[in-house]
Amino acid sequence: MVANGIYKDVFLICWRGFDLFTLRENIHRIMSMKKTLVTFFIVLFFINASIGWSETWDELEEKEGIYYKKSLDVPFDGEATGKVFEKFTGKYDGSFEKGSFKKGKKEGLWVYRYDYMEFEHKGNYKNGLKEGSWVLYYYNGKLYFKGNYKNGNHEGIWKYYHNNGQLHSKGKYKNGRREGYWVAYFNDGNIHEKGEFKNGNREGHHVTYDTEGIIWKEWTGFYKNDIKISD
Repeated sequence: MVANGIYKDVFLICWRGFDLFTLRENIHRIMSMKKTLVTFFIVLFFINASIGWSETWDELEEKEGIYYKKSLDVPFDGEATGKVFEKFTGKYDGSFEKGSFKKGKKEGLWVYRYDYMEFEHKGNYKNGLKEGSWVLYYYNGKLYFKGNYKNGNHEGIWKYYHNNGQLHSKGKYKNGRREGYWVAYFNDGNIHEKGEFKNGNREGHHVTYDTEGIIWKEWTGFYKNDIKISD
């Protein structure tokens, strides 16, 4: 009886101990799962907050070159479309934009339309800077200009056109500045001005013509950094 009683007591204590251990273990597991779920929903909230396809511009704000959804500190990922309002005045600037953001910076194809002139402007961004081919069209659908960007600067050959389709001017850019020979035309195709540039400034001999093809103004001599150095 004593032995049995001791056995029963020991068994009861062990059973109760097992129950208590199991209960504590289950509670610990539940609390761990709860923390995991809380963390999951917090992460999910911020992911959803940062991804907002078809957001309008009035739902975004710019901070030091990075775009965010208002009231959030997560850089915006997704597409934005709508009217553009001036940063300081808050007034509509007459343009409509559509494009995508990646980590708060413009990325990929962007399209701009201007109500007051009915122009369309489009091209690609890379890490927030214009990159590759960009074009702008007149209201009548004719090309205004076509050229390339590199790291946000004009680069390579650029061509500008009159609204009747005639070439307006053409030349080369290097790091955003005119470089080499440039020529400009009247809308009838006759030369208006020609000359060399270096680092964005006149270099060498420049001539301007009137509509009859007669020299109207001539920068005689040679120029360096836009300053005349010799006759």
